[in-house]
Amino acid sequence: MHMTGSSLHESDWGAVMRDLTANGWQPSESETGEWIFDGKTAEGRDVIGLFGVDPIVSEPSLEEMATASLELLALAGVAPSEQPATVSTMIEIHRQDPWLEGADPVHIGLLMVSSLPDGGLELSNYLRPDATDEEEAAFSEWVDSRVVRFVQSGPEPDGWMQRKSDGRWQLWARMHDFGELADM
Repeated sequence: MHMTGSSLHESDWGAVMRDLTANGWQPSESETGEWIFDGKTAEGRDVIGLFGVDPIVSEPSLEEMATASLELLALAGVAPSEQPATVSTMIEIHRQDPWLEGADPVHIGLLMVSSLPDGGLELSNYLRPDATDEEEAAFSEWVDSRVVRFVQSGPEPDGWMQRKSDGRWQLWARMHDFGELADM
């Protein structure tokens, strides 16, 4: 007798994906459409990142996102060495006066991240003293988004540079006026 159809593994996988979808979850995907893996379980199995189709919180703070991410990874049994760092401070924008010596005049700000012994992160940011309120708001939003991405994916996606002097990671911000493109 010859049987055709899905394998047991494929059937189980399909059932899991249908259950996740029914409960409002989908696998997280990169810009190229590939799934994002958040680490490995203690047994060495891949952990797939998930996101909720309908968010239950409108705009969680950076600290809430980092804490929730760590709790989900712990519940999934992800080994501690595979977990991303937590954010240890609230992000407050600091105007730097005088502006940093030798800084390129097109830069509006600087974000720096260093690792703490407990696995957390220490954040420093510097905004040009002559920045407008609009530029400060844009810089603040940029800082939040870059820190979240650093916590989730590390320094590579955004091109962070590691300083040889103290090992901290730094990322410069500059403003671009995209004119009519911004209104599309």
